[in-house]
Amino acid sequence: GTEGPVELGKLEDVAEALAAACAGPAPAARFRRTLAGAMVTLSGGRLTIEPAPPRRHGRNAAPAPAGPVPNPTET
Repeated sequence: GTEGPVELGKLEDVAEALAAACAGPAPAARFRRTLAGAMVTLSGGRLTIEPAPPRRHGRNAAPAPAGPVPNPTET
């Protein structure tokens, strides 16, 4: 991905979730997670790692703050 280096804890979380998706008598049909700008997908027994889609912007995205948040204790 383009997000820079992967944080070890996040990599461990994805690896654990991927192992859980593969384990058991009925493995998950599909696994998808993003990690450091990459989309990790397991589908049909194939593991694919590709650039993650762009983040959502628009109605469903949280609005960005307009500026610095005023401190109510300052006058």
